[in-house]
Amino acid sequence: MSFFYSREKKSVNTGVLKIILIYMITGGLWIMFSDYIITRFTSNIDVLTRIATAKGWLFILVTSLLLYTLIRNYAAEKKIIEDELIKAKETAEESDKLKSEFLAQMSHEIRTPLNVILSYNSFLKEELADHLDKEQINAFSAVNSAGRRLF
Repeated sequence: MSFFYSREKKSVNTGVLKIILIYMITGGLWIMFSDYIITRFTSNIDVLTRIATAKGWLFILVTSLLLYTLIRNYAAEKKIIEDELIKAKETAEESDKLKSEFLAQMSHEIRTPLNVILSYNSFLKEELADHLDKEQINAFSAVNSAGRRLF
């Protein structure tokens, strides 16, 4: 079925249909006109039988070559698609690994100075506790709670 119909494109594979159409037309013409032409040259039954047998084997040979070509092209196309999928998967995995490493590094880079800021904030709040009004105490608390949320 996949020779004729592509799910990704949701359309009939026109290349395969063209080959089938050409094969049907030439096969039909071959069958119709070859018998007519052969009978014009001879009426000997033995000769006609041998020629009909040769025509049958030729038909089998052409059919076999056509099917071989279709299957080979399909297998090559499938291999290319599989290789592209494997490459895309490897790229996605590498991107995910790099993203995780980046986030881990950035987390470390942010936490280190944030710890210093929060420690300094707590130190200032304690040292200046006697000189702060309610709004300033709330500001120190907001900085502390916002910083803790980042952890």
